[in-house]
Amino acid sequence: MKIYVLTENNYLYNGIAHTLASRADCQCVKLSTQNKSNYIVSRLSKPGDIFIIASEYSNMNFSMLMELNLSNASVIIATNNFGWKISSIFRFSTIARNFHMFDLLQAINLIKPVSNKDVLLPRITASEKEVLMLTMNGGRVDFISSRLNIAVKTAYAHQRSVFKKLGIRKIQDITKLPYNYINYIVHTN
Repeated sequence: MKIYVLTENNYLYNGIAHTLASRADCQCVKLSTQNKSNYIVSRLSKPGDIFIIASEYSNMNFSMLMELNLSNASVIIATNNFGWKISSIFRFSTIARNFHMFDLLQAINLIKPVSNKDVLLPRITASEKEVLMLTMNGGRVDFISSRLNIAVKTAYAHQRSVFKKLGIRKIQDITKLPYNYINYIVHTN
């Protein structure tokens, strides 16, 4: 089994590789989260392989997550952002970003191959999409209501609804979502 570790942290990778070195069935491979060749690697992965994403950057690339979801491998993501319910969108396992090796080993041992790799994106209405895009461009609720010719309460309700569907609570949490996630859901739903 190959364990691909996507991280920029060499110390973390070396710790994982050293911990798993005693297992004869494991081969660790370090990948950078910013490298486009990960897409090729994910397509060449075999069932039983595991991708561990332990990115130093809080903002992951949604396209990379989609590619990993299409792979034959299982995925474990180390994240502190449990507000964005990644495991409800993808069939990925999550562990805390500041994990102990025991937590990682336990996640590896408990991981089960997933045959259903459907992506469960939130359903967002056309009005919510408009409000979301205006919000992302810095529009406040009063500006959004006048721009869309709707009541302030309606604009606020749409904003609250779309935030709930995205798994966030406030505008600042949008930055915690994966890179290009919002654009993906706005243009695919």
